[in-house]
Amino acid sequence: MNILFQTITFRQVQRSANLDDLDRRIVAALQVNSRAPYGVIAAVLDEQERTVARRADRLLESGVVRPSVFVDELRTGIGQPVSLRISVEPGQLDEVAQQLCARADTCAVLGVTGASDLGCELVARDQPTLHAVLSSELPGIAGIRSTRTYAVLRHVKPTAHWRLPLLSAEQEKQLEPSETEAAPDAGPVELQDNDRALIGALRTNARASFTELGDQLGVTATTVRRWLDRLLATGAISLRSVVEPADLGLAIEAEMWLNVRPESIEAVSRRLAARPEVTYCGVVAGAFAIDLLLALTDLAGLYTFLAEVIGAEHDVRDCEPALVTRAYKRGFVTAR
Repeated sequence: MNILFQTITFRQVQRSANLDDLDRRIVAALQVNSRAPYGVIAAVLDEQERTVARRADRLLESGVVRPSVFVDELRTGIGQPVSLRISVEPGQLDEVAQQLCARADTCAVLGVTGASDLGCELVARDQPTLHAVLSSELPGIAGIRSTRTYAVLRHVKPTAHWRLPLLSAEQEKQLEPSETEAAPDAGPVELQDNDRALIGALRTNARASFTELGDQLGVTATTVRRWLDRLLATGAISLRSVVEPADLGLAIEAEMWLNVRPESIEAVSRRLAARPEVTYCGVVAGAFAIDLLLALTDLAGLYTFLAEVIGAEHDVRDCEPALVTRAYKRGFVTAR
């Protein structure tokens, strides 16, 4: 199995995790840097390290926070990401979702309302592989009625870059890894075998120590640190923490597909990506140009975003919103 596309399972935690303010600020810190030492987090939050360590361990052990890594498939050339909108035969939604989750190439599988039943992000190794997936593999899954495919052209705001807006810009800067990420328009990055091995290890446990990673990969801790710093500096990867919005009190998750005038795609996507409600923003090829994921407190917030935020974007010609009813898989991590 390609270590970059390995599937990891996690225990589905109880929704509404009853997090207090400190818990949420610790989550926000781990969203900035999933490898941030507890001492650094405590200093940034002006809390006792022992308290932060105890709280953070509980968040990690319960599965509320799952440290991982985001790989920019487009920059590294490891595959072509596509967004799929899938219609399913009545009564077969869960069965189809589980079969999609079992695929190593699916990054996310979400139950949604609206014209489609499932939203899925899939990464194909190359164009022939993508053709085989769309022409024979997905149609061969019993219960799939139809699919619509949108090739992802750019991750304007990967989910790895979303975090709770609870920390100041200065606090976030103190938590960032020592190496900064490359600009969105930076050139391609060619991954070496050691890079792929490290990414696979980080996807399993992004908080493993350099010594633990070195033992796993058969190299020294210093070598692992050098590899990681280079990957972060090139923008090939971003450290991330996978978090279910519902655990953070954000009960409403929604997906929006926007039809935008071509000359305004860049500006509109940048403005929307800057919104704290937007957990993902990507530019896709198809009838809709921009794909958004949102996390909000309630339906009133979704209405406000649709009527006021999207309504103010005069170059948005059409919008198709849908509620996310269940996350079966997110960031290559599958719920069980």
